[in-house]
Amino acid sequence: MLILSSCDFRNDNAKRIIIDNLPKTIGSCRVLFIPNEKATHESIVSGKYHRRLAEFGFLEDHVTVFDHTCPDVFRNLGIDLIYISGGNTFATLQKLRDTGFDKDIIRYVHNGVTYIGGSAGAHIVSKDVAHVAAFDDVPDGVTDFSGLGLFDGVLICHYTSEREAYFKQLQVDSTCPVYALTDDETVIVQMSSKATLATPTLAHKKQALDMIAEFEEYGSPINGDGFLSDFLRDSSYEAWIEQLEAASDPATCPNGQAPALTYFGIRESDGRIVGMIDLRLELNNHLRTHGGHIGYAVRPTEHGKHYATDMLKAALSIYKEHGIAELLVICSKDNIASAKVITNCGGILKDEIYSDIYHEVLQRYTIHIEEFLQTKEG
Repeated sequence: MLILSSCDFRNDNAKRIIIDNLPKTIGSCRVLFIPNEKATHESIVSGKYHRRLAEFGFLEDHVTVFDHTCPDVFRNLGIDLIYISGGNTFATLQKLRDTGFDKDIIRYVHNGVTYIGGSAGAHIVSKDVAHVAAFDDVPDGVTDFSGLGLFDGVLICHYTSEREAYFKQLQVDSTCPVYALTDDETVIVQMSSKATLATPTLAHKKQALDMIAEFEEYGSPINGDGFLSDFLRDSSYEAWIEQLEAASDPATCPNGQAPALTYFGIRESDGRIVGMIDLRLELNNHLRTHGGHIGYAVRPTEHGKHYATDMLKAALSIYKEHGIAELLVICSKDNIASAKVITNCGGILKDEIYSDIYHEVLQRYTIHIEEFLQTKEG
């Protein structure tokens, strides 16, 4: 959840709304407070920020204050909230980027941590902050005006009639939705971590390359990528995109391959590619014993968030559209997580076989699509 306002706890109305939407009572919440760009190590250890948050209702023992000089200390905390208040939007965001902690904020929020942003803290999580240059000085050397992208739009905080003309012009010029926030107003954004399927396009290139690089960095196998990793090694992303349509048609798919549809798994809340899935429309002899209809993979940093289940459930409707009523889905017997994904989507264990190719026991599951979809709707 995002709780965004112009004045956060320093406005009575905003404070009331914030407290009403916390995951726990304010005295029970463990909060990571990230001070603005003016904070020094000395001011952080002085306790002034702990005392300030205690005035708002937090327990000092439950307050952790982020220190830019040692960001690694704050990457894996058991917290309920992240709180960033006012300051210079550009300088505060740049300080986070310099430490790499911008990515940690995104990870925390997608893992269920509530984010409280006031003024600069609200701007930071939006898609773009370039418009804030009308109100904040842009420090020398700052060239990246993208926000964290957790909020699908841009904000004008501290909105008054004096900013009305600017707000209306920004609505015309911006490619994102534009929202005005008076000092009394607060926006509550419920985060969705669901993954949906998207047909790969050239616009996905940067994200796709980053994902494949992540798999390689972690030494993780990539199942269901529709030969993307092979094309990146031997040719190009553009060449892979060009052949996807041919690969889905039995008349034009390469010899030895089954026709298949390949999709990216896209997280709804921020458009991040979290995985891939390959939907084979026919089975050859190898797939009947070792591959099955579906191959999928979730990038290593996104494991444990049910994205594989989201992708597989979405795939069932696509198979139904193609007139395929029953699926064969195969996984290693040792892959307990994958087996759980399959059974969550209606998979029934058919048998187990030993693979001379992979030198392990494979479990073969059957999914009756219509039966599962009717159960799901019911």
